[in-house]
Formats: sequence, C-alpha cells, structure tokens
Amino acid sequence: MTTNTRFLATTVVAAMGLTGCNWNDDDPDINVSELQKLDASGEKLVKLGEESARTLIRNGLVLSSIESHTSCNNCSPALAETVDASVSASSTADSGYSGTTTQEVGVDESDRVKYDGDHLFLASNHYDVVGLPVISEGNENDPRMGPHIRILSRNGDDTLTESAIVGLGESATGVNELYVNDGKMAAIYQVYEPEEAQGDSSSENHVAVSLVPADMWYPYQQKFGLNFSDVSDVNSVQELASYTIDGYVLSSRRIGDKLYLVSSYAPQLDIQSWPESTIQQQAVYEELSKDDSLKLLPSIRNGQEKADLVSASDCYIPQLTDETAGYGSVVTLTTFDLNEPDKHESVCLLSPVDGFYASQEAVYFYATAYQEPDEPTDNWQASTVIHKFSYLDNSVDYAATGQVKGHVGWQNSHLRFSEKSDLLRVVTSQRDEQTNDLEHMLFVLEPNDIQELELIAHLPNDKRTAKIGKPGEDVYAVRYFGDKAYIVTFERIDPLYVLDLSEPRDPKLAGELEVPGYSAYLQPLSDDFVLGIGQQIDPNTSNNNIVEGAKIELYDVSDMQSPQVVSTLVFENGYTPAEWDYHALTQLKTSEDKYKMALPVYSWQTEQVGQDSWEWQRQNTMRLIDVDISSSNPGLAQVGSLNVKDDYYGNWGDRAVLHGDIVYYVRHNSVWQSYWSTPNIINGPF
Repeated sequence: MTTNTRFLATTVVAAMGLTGCNWNDDDPDINVSELQKLDASGEKLVKLGEESARTLIRNGLVLSSIESHTSCNNCSPALAETVDASVSASSTADSGYSGTTTQEVGVDESDRVKYDGDHLFLASNHYDVVGLPVISEGNENDPRMGPHIRILSRNGDDTLTESAIVGLGESATGVNELYVNDGKMAAIYQVYEPEEAQGDSSSENHVAVSLVPADMWYPYQQKFGLNFSDVSDVNSVQELASYTIDGYVLSSRRIGDKLYLVSSYAPQLDIQSWPESTIQQQAVYEELSKDDSLKLLPSIRNGQEKADLVSASDCYIPQLTDETAGYGSVVTLTTFDLNEPDKHESVCLLSPVDGFYASQEAVYFYATAYQEPDEPTDNWQASTVIHKFSYLDNSVDYAATGQVKGHVGWQNSHLRFSEKSDLLRVVTSQRDEQTNDLEHMLFVLEPNDIQELELIAHLPNDKRTAKIGKPGEDVYAVRYFGDKAYIVTFERIDPLYVLDLSEPRDPKLAGELEVPGYSAYLQPLSDDFVLGIGQQIDPNTSNNNIVEGAKIELYDVSDMQSPQVVSTLVFENGYTPAEWDYHALTQLKTSEDKYKMALPVYSWQTEQVGQDSWEWQRQNTMRLIDVDISSSNPGLAQVGSLNVKDDYYGNWGDRAVLHGDIVYYVRHNSVWQSYWSTPNIINGPF
C-alpha cells in the first residue's frame, strides 16, 4: 500500500467510523513472500487484540531475518528506531540549590548526579583514563567493584562525607541515570548476565533450524536494570525493588512520584542460514506460526519471579495494518510509582518510533515516514508522524495521532516540540535532494474529538511567506518559552529567529539576528532574555579576525522584531558538551534577574616540559558565570574557573552542583568543593 493510498484509506475509515481492520485470527493463511515491513504512518492507533499483535511481531521477526541475510538495493532511507535520551532546559527551584536542567519545568530527567540540599547522589562506574568502560567482576562484599551509587552527605563546613554505597549487583555493567524525590531513589543501569544465570532458554524462540543471533552487528544482551531504594536515611538505605527488564532504555521522565520509562525490545530468531527457497521459507514461517512458546514480548524479572512487561492485548497498532505487515520492535511505556515500585503498568506501541517528548500533560512519540517518489528524479518526501498519549493515574492512554511535513532531525530532536494549552508546536525540516536546499517549517496542532492532531496553523504560509533560514542553512537549535519560539540556523553565520506564537492560529516570524558562529543549545531565562551555547566561528575563513572557540551568548528578545546580542563569552579553542548534552549546564536563579551558571569547557594547550620541548595537554575546567538579565545592566561575567588534577582524561559526565555560595565539581567518580566567592580555593576530592 503506498503512502498516498494509506492517507486516503485513513480518511475513508474515519468517515465510516471504523476502528480497526479485519484480521483473520484463526491461523491466517499468509504467504511469506507477501510480508511487508510496517512503516510509520499517520493512521490512528487501536488495540487489535493479542493475536493480531503477536502476528505483527512474528512477521517482523521473519522480515528481519530475511533482511539480515540479503542485500537491499532499493530501500527507503534508513531510520534510527531509537528514542532520544538526552537534553533539557530549565531547573532552578526556590530551594536555594540547583537541579538537573530539563526541557520542561516540572518534568524531571535522569542524570548521573542528583542533589537534595543535604546529600549528593553520584552514579559511579569504572572507566579508564580516556573514558572507556572497564567491566570488573562483581563482588557482593565490595559494591565498588561494579557500578554503584555513592551517597555523600554535606558537612557543617560544606565538605562531603561518604555515607553510603548502593551496589547494583554482579550483573550491572554501567549506571548513568538517577532520579531522587522525597527520600526515594531510582537507578537505571545496564546489565549483562552469563548464559547460565538467565535460566533455561532452550524453549524460547526455538524453531527447527540451527541457531545464532539474528542481529550479528549488535550482539549484546537486550537487558537493563531498574533499582528502587528508600534513601530517607542515608545511613540505612533500604532496597524497595530491583528489576531486570528485557530491552534497551530509550528515555525516561519523572513527574512527581511517577516514573515513565520508555524501552525497546526486539525479539530475535536464532537462524544460522535463512533458506533461499521460497518453499523452505514458507515452511519456517508456518513452524513459527505454530510455536506458542515464541518469546515475542519483553519480560520483567524481580528475583526469580518473571512475567511479561506488557500484555499483547495492551499493544497499540496503526488501525489499517493488515495481517501481512511485520514490525519486530516492541516499544513499551511503563509507569512506576516511586512509593510503590512493586507495581507497574505498561502499554506498548507496535510502530516505528524515533523520538519521545514529554510535557506535564502528555507523552508524544514521533517517527519519520518517507514517501517514495513517483519518478527517479523526484525527491523522497519526509513527514513526521506523532502519537499522543495522555497521563492517567497509574498509566497512560492513547489520545490522538497527527502527521506534518518534514522531519525533526536527530540531535536533541525532542527540543523541536512544545505543548502549551493542549496545543502542540513542532519545527520540522525538509531537504530538496536536487538542490540540496532546506525548508524549515513550524506547525501548530490541536487534538480533536476523533483522535486527530489537527493542523491549525503553519509557517511559512500564503499570508506570511518569509522563510526560516537562509539557503543551505540547517537547524541547529530550537527552544520555546511561553508564546515565543527561538530557532537557530547555521552555515557560517548564525541567524537567531524569534517567532511570535501568541495567536496560535496565526504564528508570525517576528525578527532575526545574525552573529558569527552558532548556538547549538538555547536556554530561555525569561520572556526577554535567552542564553545561547555553541561555537564562535569566523565567517571569513581567509583571516583570523574573530577568536574561535566555545561561545556563551546572551540575547535580548524583549523586542521580538529586533533581537540583540547583550554579551558574549568565548573560550578560545575550547568546546563544551552542553552544546549537545544540556544536563552539563548547571543553573541557579539567585534573584528575579540574576543567575549563577556553571558548565564544563575542554581545550588543548601546549605546556613546556623542557628547555626546547613542549607537550600538548588537555585542560578540563568548570567555568563559573554570573548572568544578569536586569533591564538596566544585562550581561555575562566569568567569576572563576575550577581546574582539578586527576588521572582521568575523559570528559564524560562532568557536572556542577550549586548551593548558595557552595560549588561542587563532579568529575568521574569524585567530587571537589569550592565557593562561588573564592573559586581559587578547592577542597577534595571526596
């Protein structure tokens, strides 16, 4: 079925009031040669029942086995069927200390460091000097031998003392994601279990052919761990629940006591040699259709108790999917309660997923759909499919589906989305393969009574024709704040565009500003000021008039038609991971118009080691920056830089925690302490 036919069919089905398609649940007579991969589409989602879900996944298993043993010379562009697990935007509570930077206020995101004002929680791993993981054999008597969580308590003199070590068991191989709320902690981590520890799997996915992993390019176990602990008394930490779950963590969010975890599981057939004969392929397919023990859904294990993470009857499928469609990836959204972690509810989505955006009201899954051109010289047409799920008390429920022109990119793509007053705003891009030019668009969608995300406005349009971006410029950053949207495009000059969304049905491109280089991350601070983090790049490559390096820039957007640069800091030849990982940015609002901010900056410099010899040395620093957004004297000022000596040369996961005048610098598995007012004095490591 072509994309256009599916669009037309969706309209017809909606008009007739149908909710699903006509599956044959009694051993469908399917020819393996008729199987086709289920692509992303704008069809509404429905629950078609357990047998339909199992057939769809089983068909996907066979298709993936065929594809892994054959070449594809005429395939649509490859899609990454994974969800973004990264960045966010604002987190400065009135508590007097910093929190994790997040995309949405009130929607917490996981990070390797959490702080509650009295205790610092640090996800700790074994890494070598350049930042590669070192897998050690676990030791129940020494949790430090494996991935663990350090809990450090703040002393009266603001130094830290280690109060507890929370081990994650012998199977844990890496922990990077923590949540802490009201004395409860959740840790998400990778696991690897020796074959003998996984139980008897001889009956799982057994078919009458020889066995090897189907996914030979990614031969790792699909397993992760989830640990819940009561840390209200850090001197007596109590484990509340510990799970091992099939699949990979794609993303997670916490709202209040509810933890929403998105994971993906791809069941695999262990087939050494897929038969080339159509008759033999059909025989294998029919064997699979009769195998009731085939493991198609992810499991969750608590100790020796094992169960399906989600029921096939709770899987959503595009409504016009027929029995020849196949999709072998199960994306599951599971809701846990930090106060009752022994209970959970899950729904699954059997449809392509590229990303995940969470507001305070709903979760949105999105994926890119491609329409094959009618003529070889025409362009592939990309569109973004969006599925909305609304929060319930203990789970989520499907709400609506929409589709817009263009795609949302791959780096921090969730930042292109924003929900306000039940309206979804999204920025997409479309490349013309013939001219290599890019078209950037803003869409505003509203859910209606028939479970559609209805398009109510877009830019550019016939009335407002001004384009977003200059020829050849791609989108580097998107952020929203209230009724404004900010878009940065870049080739060698960075235009910052300000969009007025105060009239949702008539958005406007209000103004733009051109500056050298680009901002890869934007942090709105108020309705009048936005902070940009990126790179300063000389637009004229034939001279050196501009110092290049990591750039932090403050923009005044109070006049939307004429945004201005207020202040710029450039760290020569440096870069900061906050460009792509906004959790590396720490911010603390100290008054109505003042912020403290900290972010790691890395660079290389020469150091004299002899009379005529020099060596390149890597410099790792935590920069401390005052931000003033007062109308009278706005600006940026570096107040200090923390530079510590250690044996770790990697730069993953460096963080800062700000508490009043206190500064904690987290690097690798250690923490140093200083003060904002005297950053030249550093205590530690702890």
